Amino acid sequence: MFLTPLTPTFEAALRDVRAAGSQYRAASARALGAAEAADEEQARAALEGLVVLSGDADARVRIEALRGLALRRDAGALGHVTGHLGDPAPAVRATALLAAEALGCEDALLVARVGEADPPLQIAALEALVARAEKGEAGGPAASDTGVASRPALVAAATAALADPSEEVRATAVAALAAMGARASLDALAARLDDSPRVRASAALALADLGDARGVPALVEALGRGSFEAAEALGNLGVEAAREPLANSAARLFTPLLTKAAAGAALIRLGDPRGEDALRAVLRAFRPDGRPYAVVQVMQLRLSSLRPELESLVKRPRGVDRDLLRDALAALGSGSAA
Repeated sequence: MFLTPLTPTFEAALRDVRAAGSQYRAASARALGAAEAADEEQARAALEGLVVLSGDADARVRIEALRGLALRRDAGALGHVTGHLGDPAPAVRATALLAAEALGCEDALLVARVGEADPPLQIAALEALVARAEKGEAGGPAASDTGVASRPALVAAATAALADPSEEVRATAVAALAAMGARASLDALAARLDDSPRVRASAALALADLGDARGVPALVEALGRGSFEAAEALGNLGVEAAREPLANSAARLFTPLLTKAAAGAALIRLGDPRGEDALRAVLRAFRPDGRPYAVVQVMQLRLSSLRPELESLVKRPRGVDRDLLRDALAALGSGSAA
């Protein structure tokens, strides 16, 4: 059994670099990656220890060591990290690429891996592209085309991956384009609505994230299967065509409570009072699933008609934080939030 020991001290972590048990070597890697070095000598010792551990016979130790190298943010380790992109273990290859991104590798390294016939590495590369865009290293905010305009190769690589033979890679590419705010790829995303059910659903969500309603039919299908994400996306789009599907989902007995709450909130945004009934049902339900989410929606939508349900929950929270309940009651205005 691979048990996680307690975090060792810095000195113990250095000693455990060559411990007999792999669980101790893994703990050593985690500690050396997270440790705040007192001086340059300690920093160098931590880096050297992680380099040793990254060559460990156990893939789990190698993964922890590569993560540790990424945490230390020493660009001098980049060459060593990229040397693990050919590791026999898929998870190690993926971790090495994510670590390389964290250490500031060239865009070309990430772009090249998106196109390799190696799904774990491709998926990591797509995640790395998003990480770079979210950091603002791709030229600006990730929520608009300006975020990647200065590095079109990033979007081009993710767009090309939409045609990859691997369903998982295609689904990840769809999500990556949405996360990068790649509105220039809207048509390419819409073309994935004819893909497998998984990719179709991902494409519909991505389009909704970018404010495009072409995926509404696929979102309605997913809503029929109880998808919380689809209910939220339909609510954010605010399209009239979603009104009755949302109402049906909100009223259905076996709709997951979290989805029911999202459908209720979406109906409210469409000006449909049936949404209040759905949120009330979630707030009063025996099970706590979705109740905190419903409270947040009541607060954001200023649904004063649901104040009695919130006041009842203050006395018996049933899975909701009391501070959240007080904040929600305060947001509704008049009445006691005690």
